[in-house]
Amino acid sequence: MADAKIVLKQLGGRNFVKMMQFRTVLNNVGTIMAVLRLQMFFRYLAFMFNRTISILVFSFTLGACATGWAQQSYYEVVDSALVIDRDVKLDSLLMKHIRVNRANDGLEGFRVQLFSGSGTEARMQANNLRAEFLANHPEIPAYLIYQAPNFKVRLGDYRTELEAIHLQREMAYQYPGGFVVRDKIKFPKLAIEVESEEEEEGPGEYVPTD
Repeated sequence: MADAKIVLKQLGGRNFVKMMQFRTVLNNVGTIMAVLRLQMFFRYLAFMFNRTISILVFSFTLGACATGWAQQSYYEVVDSALVIDRDVKLDSLLMKHIRVNRANDGLEGFRVQLFSGSGTEARMQANNLRAEFLANHPEIPAYLIYQAPNFKVRLGDYRTELEAIHLQREMAYQYPGGFVVRDKIKFPKLAIEVESEEEEEGPGEYVPTD
């Protein structure tokens, strides 16, 4: 019995030693795996870093090339001669349009006619009437018009007949013979033209008050 116990103890001791050796091997394997994983991680970081640098370098190079191509294309367009192929009839139509606009210095509208007469004294009468009207109503334009054989005095530049009728009724007490007629009126002044005229005229004369 004593010999059997000794044998069992020896076998148990040997198994314990083998187990410890196995654990040591497992620990070494785990350490090696950890080291390998760490190496793989650093390799991945190095790969991503190199890839990022490559992408940045490529983008910079591509942007520089694109800028150079754009500048080259711009100078090619600027330096190149522009040639327009068009029909000769377009030029004739354009010239005709210019001549018509120059001849028609104005647009269709309405005015109030105060005077119409012919003869040796008609021009003087028309001038006197126009001067008298402008002295009393400087804000309303008055025109001396000659349509053979008559000299005429007409007022205003109105786009609509109602505006001309309104002026004719206001002047009826001074000029009862006035009436509305169709005429070629002047284009209305732009705001910038009115401002320019006001600047040229300057401020009005200062009149001191008591």
